[in-house]
Amino acid sequence: MTLKAYLSKIEDKYLFRISRLFWHVLVGLVTLSLIVGAGLVAWSLIPVATKHVARPEVPAKPTYPPPIGISLADVSPAAKIVAGAEVPATVVESQKQELRVDPDEPLYLAAKQVLEKVVPLEKITWPGEGQWTYPEGERYWQFYKQEKYRKWVATTPGADDWLRNAFERVGATSFKDRAALLNSYSDLMRVIPLANREDALAVVARETKGSVSSSESILHAVKPVIEIVSTEGGLGYLEPILEFSFNNTTEAEGLLGYMAPFIKKIDAAERVSVMAVMIQTFERSFAHSLQQHQDATQMFESLLPSVPKGKQAEYLARCYVRYVEKTESRARAIRELDDKYEGSVQAIEAAYQAKLGIAAMDEIAAKTKKNIARATASASIGGGIVALLLIAMILVFMSIQRSVRVIEFKLSNPPDREQGG
Repeated sequence: MTLKAYLSKIEDKYLFRISRLFWHVLVGLVTLSLIVGAGLVAWSLIPVATKHVARPEVPAKPTYPPPIGISLADVSPAAKIVAGAEVPATVVESQKQELRVDPDEPLYLAAKQVLEKVVPLEKITWPGEGQWTYPEGERYWQFYKQEKYRKWVATTPGADDWLRNAFERVGATSFKDRAALLNSYSDLMRVIPLANREDALAVVARETKGSVSSSESILHAVKPVIEIVSTEGGLGYLEPILEFSFNNTTEAEGLLGYMAPFIKKIDAAERVSVMAVMIQTFERSFAHSLQQHQDATQMFESLLPSVPKGKQAEYLARCYVRYVEKTESRARAIRELDDKYEGSVQAIEAAYQAKLGIAAMDEIAAKTKKNIARATASASIGGGIVALLLIAMILVFMSIQRSVRVIEFKLSNPPDREQGG
């Protein structure tokens, strides 16, 4: 079968049997797909809007418990707390090692003479009894005049032995340092009753340690307290306060600074006991916290007019214990509030981050959806264009074929010519 015959068969069988409306509808559908595809491409090119996630407000921090206070009910005997402590007794010890004092140094000699006048001795003498020994031979001492070349062996200790031991502990090797220490001793001895000064000097010299400068500072700071509590009755107060002060040089000056004016307001009969309570609670209950100890002392001071006579030391001890209990309770409450607050803040932040993650995932899903739609629309547009071109070619080709057949038909059947008569 020739191509011409085949095309004629297709034309007769399909083209002329298909309505023109069908071709119009087909072209319309293809055109509509092109329009829809173009719309999808345009829609897919619009940027995906980022979902806004508002950060939630962090709640306000909870209100802490109010600062603690001490009332008379807190320090009364009904409160279940420990009673005040007693002042430990004074123990006098002597040490016997000498540091040589140069007798030619007028500064030291003057300080020593002042101390001897301030502290008259009755029980012992200043030099005591003993003798010098020379381990390397006396000629070394005579030539070098250095303490390492001689040693004092005391048979009967004297007050000078107390001073030599003190000099050695604080490293007072020069006449200037020794004179400074002796002047501090003299200043302190003046506020102690005369009858007690000999024993007091033994205690002070025995407790002295550290350095010359720190010892001077401690003796200066402790003087106002001793002046208030010193009595003719004894020296039970002296060793505890000196031992505490020399063992706690960092905090001692601060504590002694507010101890003196406070004790001055205490009844004379209870001052020593109150001093002992302040020292012992500072070390045991307050863990050397100077500010808390002072706060508690000031709170008790406001209660003094209401404290029964003879109960001031006992009530002060109760005040300190109640203050520590209330402080610890408030600290626990604050920690619990802080933990709860931090937990709520972390929960809010976690929820916020989760919402941010969801919003990011939604944005990725939307972008993916648009990418798929753009690819599909692009394919649809391409297919529609190809379909339109194919339909147009078919219709044009068929139209040409039909026109050729019409021409062939007219040529094969010419019209009859009219004959003239």
